[in-house]
Amino acid sequence: MARRIDHFVKELHDAPFKISMMVHCEYGVSRSAAVALFVEACSGAPLTAREFTYEANDWVIDRLSQLHPELDIEIPVKTTAEDRRAMLRFS
Repeated sequence: MARRIDHFVKELHDAPFKISMMVHCEYGVSRSAAVALFVEACSGAPLTAREFTYEANDWVIDRLSQLHPELDIEIPVKTTAEDRRAMLRFS
């Protein structure tokens, strides 16, 4: 599965036009967060709401990292998400 994800991300990255990507899974917490962090590291594209990936699945990150050991996939700490949630929102 990691190889399929890697191949898919490479195909998207090589596309001659801009692409937005949404990653999700059954609960949208650990596996999707891990894949989103991988996509960010692999493509260099900014990850909106990166701070909410603090529960990224370490096993998934490890499998994806084995394909690209040169990548540094950093999982944010939980407090960054708590800080963002506490920020005032403007209408």
